[in-house]
This record gives sequence, C-alpha cells and structure tokens, in this order.
Amino acid sequence: MEITLITTFDLSQDITLDAYNDDEKVGTAVIKNEELTYYNLVTNKTEKYDKDNLDEFVDFVDEYRLKFKKVADRKWIKYNPNPQNNNTGDCSIRAYCKAENLDWNDAYDMASRLGKEMAMICDDHKVVNKILTERFGYEYTKGEKGAKKKTVNEFAIEHPKGKYILWVHAHVVTLIDGYYYDSWDSGNRKINGYYTKEEVR
Repeated sequence: MEITLITTFDLSQDITLDAYNDDEKVGTAVIKNEELTYYNLVTNKTEKYDKDNLDEFVDFVDEYRLKFKKVADRKWIKYNPNPQNNNTGDCSIRAYCKAENLDWNDAYDMASRLGKEMAMICDDHKVVNKILTERFGYEYTKGEKGAKKKTVNEFAIEHPKGKYILWVHAHVVTLIDGYYYDSWDSGNRKINGYYTKEEVR
C-alpha cells in the first residue's frame, strides 16, 4: 500500500517511509519512538526530528515536494560512510564503522594492518572474524542450514532490539535495533551466522 504525505506526519506510529522526488528515491524516513530520522541519500547526511522541531522537516518536504511510500516490512537503511561516497567492496569496513562508531579511514587502516599481518585481504572471513572477536569482543553464532536459513531482512524483523553483525556469503552487514545498514539492499541475502556481544545476546 502506498501513502502520499506532503506536510502531515504522525509520530505516534512506528513506520518506515521511502522519500521520492518525482520517480527518484532520495531518502528514507524512519519514525520510531516518536522521533523521525531522515536519511538523505542525496547529501548522505542523517537528521533527527521530534515534536519540537518537526516543522523544519515539514518545510524541507514542502520545499522539495517530496512524496513518501510506506515500506512494508523492509528494514534496510542506506548507509555509506565511504569518505568519497564510493560504492565499492568495503562491506566489512562499513560494518565496523556502523557497529563501533568508527571513522572509515580508521576502520580501513585497522583492517589493512591485520590483513597484512595475516597475509590475507582485509575482507577475508578469517580477518573479519579476528577483528570482531578479538578486538571488539563479539561472539559468533552459526545460523540455520538449508531451507531454514533466514534472509537479512527476515532476521531484522525477528530481532527488533540489539546489535548484530550478520555474515552472509562474501558479505557482512550491521543490524541495529531491527534495521540493517548497508550501501545497497542486501536484505534478500541468506545469512550463514551472526556476531553479537554478550549484552545483546
């Protein structure tokens, strides 16, 4: 179901909305706990609004004549900390940045150093596993097998609280409080397992 919104937003209901300018997707609005977070895909910036400053968002919507479509159970939020906004194969770097609030350059340097020590590329699962378990204190849990494997989006729906780093074939992605953060929608990929810290298990 699609809904069109111009200036009216209700903060009492948790909902995710994709923002469009004409037919181009330009952002995602997540309304949760009476707060609206807008992820601007044009500027790659994130802004937060609540009942005290929601008028600023309304003005922004009016200025750019944005229209919104309800996202039915899709838990993806576009996230790309790459300093040049490159869409490149740096998924593990993105995952570290989001999960541990790291700068992209710092995360890249850390992974590159360890990869060199291990004589492996920094995205290799053995390098990623060592960083997550030994440096950041995560524990790995194997996922279901075969037909029982969950997709990233299914796992997100089933885990609305906590922080996880999901391992899929040749890819990792961070999930926080029911939303997965990635530079592309990896929600249909099936997970092999996931990393968590003790406090969110």
